[in-house]
Order: sequence, then C-alpha cells, then structure tokens
Amino acid sequence: MQRKSKNADNKTKPSVPARTAGGPRYQQIADDLLAKLRDGTHPVGSMLPTEVELSGQYSVSRYTVREALRLLEAMGLVDRRQGAGTTVNASDPDERFVQEMTSVDELLQYPENTRLYVISAKYVEAGEALAERLGCTPGETWQQIDTVRRVTATAAPICTTTIFVRSEYGAILDDIGTVPEPVYAQVQKRFDLQLARVGIDLSAGPVGEGRAELLEVEPHAPALLIMRRYLDPKGRIFEVSESCHPAARFTYRLTLRRTGRTED
Repeated sequence: MQRKSKNADNKTKPSVPARTAGGPRYQQIADDLLAKLRDGTHPVGSMLPTEVELSGQYSVSRYTVREALRLLEAMGLVDRRQGAGTTVNASDPDERFVQEMTSVDELLQYPENTRLYVISAKYVEAGEALAERLGCTPGETWQQIDTVRRVTATAAPICTTTIFVRSEYGAILDDIGTVPEPVYAQVQKRFDLQLARVGIDLSAGPVGEGRAELLEVEPHAPALLIMRRYLDPKGRIFEVSESCHPAARFTYRLTLRRTGRTED
C-alpha cells in the first residue's frame, strides 16, 4: 500500500502539506498575515488590525481570526494582550525549534503545536539489517510510514520521522496526523495495547540525501538523530521511530531537579 502527500510530485517542496484551498481557514489567514509581516505591510512594532477588522477583511468569525493569531503568537511573531490589541514582534519566525522538557514523559512526544504529516507508507519485509534495527526476526512484515513534522503554519520542518509498526497494527496509518497524540499512544488506544518501557538512543550524524530535500537543508548537514523503541509488557517491540532533526533548527532543553538530601 502506498500513500503520498498531495505535493509528492512537487520537486521544489515535496513535503509541504496542503495549506491553501484545502487547508483550514485559520491556517490560510495565518499564512496570509505572515506574508504581510514579511513584506512590511505590518512592520515590526506596529499593531495588527483588530479582531473585528480582520473578521471583516477575511469574512470569517472572530474565533477563526483568534486561531490564526494564536498560530502567529506561537511562532513569536506577535504579542496579544487583552484590551491592548496585537503587536508585531518580528517579521520572520525563528527557524530553531526549542523543545523544553521537565519530565521523562515529555521526551517521548512533541508539543501540541506541531503536526505530523504522512509522506508515504508501505509494508516491508525486514531483512537482516532492518531486523536488527527493529529488534525482530528477519522476514517479519512491518508497516513503514515516512513522515515530516512541522510547527503549524511554519514553512521549515522540524524533522523527518520514519515510523515502523508491526503489520497487525498497520491500520494506525489512518489515525496519524488526525490527532495530536503520539503514534505509540494511538496504537495503545486503538489496539488495547500496554506500553511497558521505551528505549531511546540519541546520536549525532549527517542528514542523508533522501531526507535533505524533505528537510530543506543541504545533504550531509549535521543533525540530531533519535531512535525510539516501544515495548509491550512481554518485552516485544511494537513500534520503532527514527527521527532526523537538522542541528540548526532543533534543540532539546532539559530541566533536571535533584531530589533527596545531598552530602558535602
């Protein structure tokens, strides 16, 4: 089975999800406002039109306008204050995405203001090399799902992620990208499966040529590589994800707190 994004044949930006005529209206408005920030229509330090004015300009409800402004605020482009309006802070979003974590659980998932877009999917038979990565027996069939993750309404992708799930869970493909939950949580819910533990490998490496175009970076650019293996109570791996984050665009920030008494 093969599933491709609508832009799969677009060689300049094959990974850009449909965000024009078929995208949510608030995203279209956010994109249009972003373009106006970039061309100086609304310069840094100026005030954007009020919600009522924007509602009239775009012929939408104030709720839709608020959602569009919320996206711009999440990118650090505007500052909204009750009763004071919306101030323009920047004309371009910062391409570096900083994920701040205060618990181990947060290492397993991305913030809700990011979305996972499926590029393609297929069933593969694990050869020896793939079987070693997946912790399975050669010859087993897995669903391979290639994805790209983006901050909503931001052009630059955060990472590409190749997700492998056992063939019996392959139907999870239909759910990916439709809800903000991580894929392993969707598998648990849909198939009544329990997660027992997760193995995480962090390493540095180059962006492969196949991923470079999707990530909109040069081949062999430095990257943070993350492999996660999700195991059920029997110690059986049911999902493996391999993510590639361009080094110049993504940072993990951990806050660790000491517990208990310390000795001098």
